[in-house]
Amino acid sequence: MLVVIIYIYFYFIKFNKIQKAKINKQIIIQIGIQINLQMAEKNQITLGYWNIRGLGQLSRYLLEYTGLKYKEKRYQKLEEWFQKDKQGLGIEFANLPYLIDGDLKLTESHAVNLYIIRKSGKNELLGTNLIEESKIRELIGYLEDFFRQILTLCFNPQFSIIKQQKYNDDFSLRLQRLENQLTKDNRKWLNGQSLSLPDFIFYEISQYIKGIYPEEFKKLPKIQAFQARFEEIEQIQDYMMSEEYIYAPFLAVGHGAQWTGLKQK
Repeated sequence: MLVVIIYIYFYFIKFNKIQKAKINKQIIIQIGIQINLQMAEKNQITLGYWNIRGLGQLSRYLLEYTGLKYKEKRYQKLEEWFQKDKQGLGIEFANLPYLIDGDLKLTESHAVNLYIIRKSGKNELLGTNLIEESKIRELIGYLEDFFRQILTLCFNPQFSIIKQQKYNDDFSLRLQRLENQLTKDNRKWLNGQSLSLPDFIFYEISQYIKGIYPEEFKKLPKIQAFQARFEEIEQIQDYMMSEEYIYAPFLAVGHGAQWTGLKQK
């Protein structure tokens, strides 16, 4: 009987040691997982912008295309940005969109987009030689000016009255030049056969044109084909099928925009 009691005693001691070892191992694994998650989050880019397409959509396309790990801070309320994060994040030139990557805090959409490209190593999006780089910068300037004109129209209180005249006097010529650009050498993209930053900008512009001037857009076959090609890029296609993709609004509702991309009631 004594032998049995001694056996049971040592069995329980051994069992408890094994259980403690298992528990300790589980704790170590959990700690390791937490550390990895914290490290992954620390190494992740944060893109901050309103919960609309606006000036942030181009950065989203670039982040998806380049494959950089990122998370978004999408602001729903004005006070969330103006009364909290604008001062609280310690951003030198506080504005939206912003990008945070470790100690780097960056604003201004053009600077943000260039950083994304350089960080990812996809430098070919900016050109592979002096001539390409120069032509790409020329296209960027042309497209950014065009985009500003579109945004100015969208915020004009007389939008519905002047939009067709604006198209006839200005936008039609701009779009015809871009249509002709895509006709050269049967090219796929604005600067030739290789995708570049201007294509990302122009895709978003083409979405505005399609939304504001649907009938006019139908008369631009090369631009329609360009838009379809861009949407067939694997990373872009996956993004557009995800829950993160914003179809609309293009611009903030109730803050002066006469066209937001949402259907009018």
